[in-house]
Amino acid sequence: MTRPTGTAGVLTRIPADARGIIALLIVLEFVAGLLQGFYDPLVKLFAQAYEVSDGHIIWFHTLQGLSAAVTVPLLAKFGDMFGHRRILRIAVGIVIASTLLTALAPDFPLLLAARILAGPIAVWLPLEIALVHQRVDHATARRVIGWLVSVLVLGAVIGNILGGLSVTLVPFSVALYVPVILMIGAVVAVLRIPETTLRAAPGIDGWGLFGIAVSMVLLLTGMSRLADDGLGAPLPWILIATALVSFTVWAWWERRSSNPAVDLRMLASPRLAPLYIVGFLFGFVLFGFQTPLATFAASDPVSDGYGLGFPTFMLSLVIAIFTIITAAGSAIVNTLTRWIGTKTVLVTAALISAAGFIFFAVQHSEKWHIFVLAVLAGIGMGLLMGALPALVAEEAPADSTGIAAGVYNSLRTLGGALSGAGFSIVLITLANPGGGASDVGYTVIWFTAASAFLIAAVVLAVSKTVSVPESILLPTPTGTMPVHNPIERESRHEHP
Repeated sequence: MTRPTGTAGVLTRIPADARGIIALLIVLEFVAGLLQGFYDPLVKLFAQAYEVSDGHIIWFHTLQGLSAAVTVPLLAKFGDMFGHRRILRIAVGIVIASTLLTALAPDFPLLLAARILAGPIAVWLPLEIALVHQRVDHATARRVIGWLVSVLVLGAVIGNILGGLSVTLVPFSVALYVPVILMIGAVVAVLRIPETTLRAAPGIDGWGLFGIAVSMVLLLTGMSRLADDGLGAPLPWILIATALVSFTVWAWWERRSSNPAVDLRMLASPRLAPLYIVGFLFGFVLFGFQTPLATFAASDPVSDGYGLGFPTFMLSLVIAIFTIITAAGSAIVNTLTRWIGTKTVLVTAALISAAGFIFFAVQHSEKWHIFVLAVLAGIGMGLLMGALPALVAEEAPADSTGIAAGVYNSLRTLGGALSGAGFSIVLITLANPGGGASDVGYTVIWFTAASAFLIAAVVLAVSKTVSVPESILLPTPTGTMPVHNPIERESRHEHP
């Protein structure tokens, strides 16, 4: 009898009661993708509606990333302790509040508050992974998680197009209610998902979470004030110095904690440290360049003195193409790794990404230039996105895979938060005489992104990275907590 293969084969191995749950999780993750993609082409319109500069609107994404960095580890651990579905419902409720406040915000500070509330959307996927792992075997779970990631990317692409299309059909203020309507699908799905039964009993390093949150807020506030007050103002430097002291105290505490919020010893291990450095640099560009690219592409080169003059809908298509190319890069990781090896793939990916940003830093006056960036940087970042999480999991201790992935995820987010603040400073500091952003400021950003990838290439080239088996080289997301497979656990108990 022939063994089923492909998707049909996987479905036959999924218990009947789990299939419906997985379908609901796919719906939920599709909505997450729609929401994350919807706002990207609208960033310039937000800046115009609230009368803020391109430098200040960068905080639209930066604060969401900072919120995710703080809330994801906490909510993920709460899921382990109190139930993954319960915490998932809370996270969905918070994101609903975010979409409503985004649509209703009368001023820019409240809009930024809405973006802070959007941070917990990043914990949906780790909680979904835990829900999957407790219902199917390990191999099937890996395949299902791949489906969830694919649906997330598909949702982001459609969300980009939907965002751009919405503002061409209805006024901007009306279009902002579309995400609120989309959340109906998330509510229906999350209410029908059953709860998990396994519970973890570790304590929560509350002081560790508090310490990293305070340190990040101090650092980013100091960087923001530095952009507003100038390099000669004392307050920004006081805040930055206080942040560095706070980070030092936090690190001292974490090294002595029995259950640290961030495992610094694992972070500094010889085989994982290079990957974490690259993850930080990757996040620095991946999460930091999106808003500047959107505002630059949407700016009018005649009236603003820079930009490509893309209308909103065309900009959404550009972002969608960029996302599709990135997804394609992730999809070919396995094949390339078999041909040329993991290290070669990673180094090449970083160099290709750097080449894309170098090209765009030098040539960004014609619309087709952005498509060259999309092809080069999209493929390179897609390869990194697909390979790095799996490699981190391979190099981590067998009993710490989830924690290792969580550290990687947090460092990517931290890199994005810092680059968002830093790029904002660049655009404001290098503004034109009228106070608006300048072509020089954007060029510095593109060169900075290229430099980050060049450093990543060097780190990867000298690291002890090993080849990763094909079976684990999937564009899997990075969870924030260790999840245990009950089926494997029972098997070990039955067959010692």
